[in-house]
Amino acid sequence: DRNHLYWSKEQLAATRHSIMMGVVTLVNELLAKTDEQPLPDNVRGNLHTKLASFFDFNDVDDAIFDSLNADIRRRVREKFRLFVRANRFQFDLARHRKSNADNSHGYVQQWQQVVIDRLMHKKASAGSKQQVN
Repeated sequence: DRNHLYWSKEQLAATRHSIMMGVVTLVNELLAKTDEQPLPDNVRGNLHTKLASFFDFNDVDDAIFDSLNADIRRRVREKFRLFVRANRFQFDLARHRKSNADNSHGYVQQWQQVVIDRLMHKKASAGSKQQVN
């Protein structure tokens, strides 16, 4: 529909969120049904990996994250953790500026902040241990 070309960012975001919540519901139902069946662990793990690929950490807000199956949530969190570790220097700059730039990296969802804070805390702890030794 050509009218969709003129949607505001808020309308597009609401539509995207509705679609993602629908995908979450389908994934959770599928996993609930497969949990009732005896499957080899490698098949179950492969299914979880494939389903987790539908959820890019850039698009997963707190509501979507909280609604996800626990294993899918763990995999999304792990993908984000690996991303932060690979790009840690960007997060360090955002955290250590004198300005109020804590969220200058753009990851403002609560679940993302927990991952970032844990990684930054580990790095800070490792640095303080080296200073003590």
